[in-house]
Amino acid sequence: MKVTIKGYFSIDAEEAHIDVRMFEQNAIAILFPYLGAIVSTYTANANVAPVILPAMNVYMRKNIRMGKAGIKAFGKG
Repeated sequence: MKVTIKGYFSIDAEEAHIDVRMFEQNAIAILFPYLGAIVSTYTANANVAPVILPAMNVYMRKNIRMGKAGIKAFGKG
């Protein structure tokens, strides 16, 4: 199974001087529970044992690859 999840975030114009890259890990932390819900619901509805993704501390994860368009993939390390 390959799953892609996108999140759209915004900041106030007053905060536009802030470097957005500093929020990338927080975006992963926000989206990861939704990704887990999608995967477990999809597998449960497919009439197989549901796949439950374990909780992940994204701040301790060193191998999250970032690209021009944002988060590209979770790698193994």
